[in-house]
Amino acid sequence: MSDKWSSSASRHQTLRPFLVNGGEASGRSARFRPLFPGPGSPPEGDPGSPEESQGEQMSQAEVQRMADQWRAKLAEVDRVLQQARQRADALEKEAEERGYRAGYDRGYAAGHAEGMEAARRALDDEVRKVRAVAQAIAQARQELLTSLEPEIVSLALAIAKKVIGEEAQHNENVIAHMVQKAVRQLGQRGPYRIRLNPLDAQRLMDRWKAQDELDGAEWELIPDERISVGGCVLECGAASVDARLEVQLDLIQHALLEGQDAPSAQELPDATLD
Repeated sequence: MSDKWSSSASRHQTLRPFLVNGGEASGRSARFRPLFPGPGSPPEGDPGSPEESQGEQMSQAEVQRMADQWRAKLAEVDRVLQQARQRADALEKEAEERGYRAGYDRGYAAGHAEGMEAARRALDDEVRKVRAVAQAIAQARQELLTSLEPEIVSLALAIAKKVIGEEAQHNENVIAHMVQKAVRQLGQRGPYRIRLNPLDAQRLMDRWKAQDELDGAEWELIPDERISVGGCVLECGAASVDARLEVQLDLIQHALLEGQDAPSAQELPDATLD
């Protein structure tokens, strides 16, 4: 136990004397018979008066009882003091632990908040870096696309030409649809002259005969090897419409490379067959 508790106990053990008489505390001074003879003490063997002798015997018995009570009281005080010391030590330890935990919690909270702030700043820096990189990549991508745009457009149209050509080879509806589109754009009634690939010329004639789609108009089908399957050139008087697939794709390519809107499916050029 620490010295502060010992010194404190010494101070608190200075108690006011009291006399227990019949179980009640009295504030009167007590008359004690000396345990050892001293100056002015009656000679031993001199009993004095009977009243004085009886009073002395009673005082001696009272002293014994008081001593026993003092011992009991001191034992109780020691026990209570020991409990108080133990409780104080426990409270001190608990306070230290609470203070440590509180300090730790405060320190942790402060450290956590500081760490979160540092992490936020670091995250903001990283976000700015990522955004800068993303912007640089987007700019480089745009520059690359701009430089490659002609090649990309040409490649896309070449693929489209191949796909459409293969479809036209196997689907007789392609040429029928193309002729109808050319007629609508021309906007004139026949007679019509239609230049088209020999394969498409035979297909179209067979289709019209089977479905009776000539509708009284005068149609002249002119097989022409210069025209690829799926396309045609429609002529009516001095007017003409070029509905060849390659011509339409060339127009689309030119419009894309010039930054213009691609021509619609209805905008077919005039025919310029060599």
